[in-house]
Amino acid sequence: MQEKGAQGRFKLAKANKIESALGSVRRLGYPKHIDGEAVLEGGQAAWDGGSVFKSSWKMGQLFLTKDKLAFYQGQNQIKEIQVSAITGTEVLERNWVPGRKTTQLCVFFERGEIRRKAFYSFDDAGLWRDLIENLIAEER
Repeated sequence: MQEKGAQGRFKLAKANKIESALGSVRRLGYPKHIDGEAVLEGGQAAWDGGSVFKSSWKMGQLFLTKDKLAFYQGQNQIKEIQVSAITGTEVLERNWVPGRKTTQLCVFFERGEIRRKAFYSFDDAGLWRDLIENLIAEER
């Protein structure tokens, strides 16, 4: 049993000095541009690639450019959402694994006539929400 405040296996910890050092090294390797677009923000994240009925978290890196939000695992782009398709965002507490909730960013977007949402978990969901909301406001 873990002590209260201890780091869980899947906890993306800001307070953990080892994680902070590793995060800094990882960021050095992050691309400065994706498809010719400057990366505004990037970092380690998890994306819920599951369905309404079952979560399926995938670890990787999330990048935000002026035009898109892109999730990568290694060199493979797994998910891309155009900023122009994003209709809003919300920070909420949601299940990560059974019995364990984390703060997550929900991104609402449209593909054709269909409304969708994507969930991301990472250190600072509020920062990402603000960045995305500012880009949406600039588009309008």
